[in-house]
Amino acid sequence: MGPIVPVVLGVTAVVGAGVAIWELWGKKALESADRTSRWGTDIGEAADRSATKMRDASGKISGAFADTTTLSKENAKRLPTV
Repeated sequence: MGPIVPVVLGVTAVVGAGVAIWELWGKKALESADRTSRWGTDIGEAADRSATKMRDASGKISGAFADTTTLSKENAKRLPTV
């Protein structure tokens, strides 16, 4: 059992180092890659939240305008002609 202990400790150290590297660097790199895929460049965490809110609001506003246009056209068809 004596020779196995150093191997187990070595594997544990390597796994621990891998976890530490992931926590310190890997998560941030993945988050940066996600932002880059959304915006074409990494705009940072705070700007990403703001830009996402603006994009979502813009989509809702566009949808509201489209609904208004459609309803206006439908209502215009129902008006009696003089």
